[in-house]
Amino acid sequence: GCSVATVNRHVATIKHLAGWARAMGHAPRDWAAALRDDVKLYDETDRARTRHLTTAELERVLVGLSALDKRNAFLRPIVEAALGTGARIGELAKLRWSEVDLERAELTFRKTKTKRTRTVKAGAALVETLLELRGAGADARAFVFPVPVRRLVVRSASMEPRDEGEKRRDTVSRAWARFSEAIELRDFHAHDLRHTAATSALRGGASLAHVRRLLGHTTISTTQRYAHVEVDDLATMADTIAVRAKRATSPEPSAPPMPQALERAAARSPVSRRRRPDSNRCMKVLQTFA
Repeated sequence: GCSVATVNRHVATIKHLAGWARAMGHAPRDWAAALRDDVKLYDETDRARTRHLTTAELERVLVGLSALDKRNAFLRPIVEAALGTGARIGELAKLRWSEVDLERAELTFRKTKTKRTRTVKAGAALVETLLELRGAGADARAFVFPVPVRRLVVRSASMEPRDEGEKRRDTVSRAWARFSEAIELRDFHAHDLRHTAATSALRGGASLAHVRRLLGHTTISTTQRYAHVEVDDLATMADTIAVRAKRATSPEPSAPPMPQALERAAARSPVSRRRRPDSNRCMKVLQTFA
């Protein structure tokens, strides 16, 4: 019932425990080594989910957002921000006006998944949306995006009250699930908006390093899961890089006469030379089989 990422975290803990037990002398070396070798992490390809909006699906989403009723109108600005910044839904739900600099067009996310503060730039369209939300005299401690939150009754003293930011995130996720079902968008979660932003940035010419900075990844290997393209993109790229030499429309002029010395040299048969084996290459082969 757990996700692959959760399983991998527990498996990594077991592997670290085996290494610590071996280093401290609490377990035999062969037992710890066998445990570390037997316990395997899931492959990265099994963990990655790279679902993103196609061009047609993105157009359908934008049309649907413009036609939202008053009850679900709060979904439009937060979806626009997710597509424009690549931020997580939880990060946007917890964003406050004190963390927004409209003059410099910057959003600062402090409570992130990686526990690191990240600042991203906002495009002109997103700045216009933020100006509409801010209005006049907005409190710096107020949340940026107006998300309605239900007041849940605590029925037991042992139940811990949930963080308001988490409740706002869940509200957005549920609203997106209803919205995606209404526009017949299959197998697309609210978190996949982040994948779409990364894909759009890569298609726009951004490098993996820029996308890593945008999304706040700690390692470049996590960002590489977003470096995917569609078949249509490959076809467009193939047309861009394809070349064709100009065909001659008239017979080529005869070549100038070759000097007598070059003519005799060209008539000689080439001398076959035996190449001396490369010692480094031989050593690499021996090391491989060893």
